[in-house]
This record gives sequence, structure tokens and C-alpha cells, in this order.
Amino acid sequence: MKIGERLSIYRDVLLRPFSATKMLWNHRRTIGYMLKKRRFKNLYNFIFVSYFIRGEDCGKACLDPIWKFFPWMTPYLWDMELEITTQCYLRCVMCEHTYFDKSYLNQNITLDQFKQITGPIKNLKWVNVTGEGSSFLNPHFMDILRYLKSRDI
Repeated sequence: MKIGERLSIYRDVLLRPFSATKMLWNHRRTIGYMLKKRRFKNLYNFIFVSYFIRGEDCGKACLDPIWKFFPWMTPYLWDMELEITTQCYLRCVMCEHTYFDKSYLNQNITLDQFKQITGPIKNLKWVNVTGEGSSFLNPHFMDILRYLKSRDI
């Protein structure tokens, strides 16, 4: 790896807290709403996710470089991405869903299965309920969201 590439990586790591703060600033209306409605636990989770969770445009994972060098300091699981369905009504040419093995198609996770997976994880702050399909096609989708909301996730 060339020196310029290394410096670019270090610069990106050092700028993560600033980009997380910028992301929070861009969501200032959401933060204002949470303050106005006295939803302090939601506000805490929102700020926590912005700084410490990594994911698609949800957080900047500011502490990841520290945990890379000091793995014994790694906390419990805070975030997860869970595929809750493989159902999809589209047949996009660029999507691997179109070319799946037929035995994999049209499977849904139930609320009980979801609780078995996420229930033991006490420090969970963020769950990406995603899938290779459309999440709304899972008949248990709204129940899963209600369960997550009841746990302040």
C-alpha cells in the first residue's frame, strides 16, 4: 500500500467524528422533534447510532479503529442486519434474487424466530430489518417493528 493511500485511510478515520456530527446537524429537525416531544431515550439511541454503529448511511463507527487495535475492549453486539424475507414481486435483471435457487425463495422469519435471535442481545441499539426481498411482504413485518420499538431499538 502506498503512503498516499495510507494517509487517505488515516484521514478518513480521523474525520469520522466530524462526519457523524455533520450527519447529526443534517438531521437537526428530527432531533428538535425528539426534544420537543421529550423522547430522550429515542434521542440517545439516535445519537449513539450516529457515532458508534456502522451501516448504510446510519452511522460512522467512530470507535472501530480503536477496537481493531484493542480487541479485548470490544463491547457487546450493538447492531445487526437481519434478513426477514426472501419474497419479492420484482424480477430485476441486476438482482441476485432473480437467479436464486428456488428452494430459497419465499421464506419469511416469524416474530417468534426474530425474538429468539434478538432477545438474548441486551445491548442492541440498531437492527436493519432487510432482506433480498421486500420486507413488507413478510406477514410479520409490522409485529417485528412493534417488538423492536418496545425494546427501544
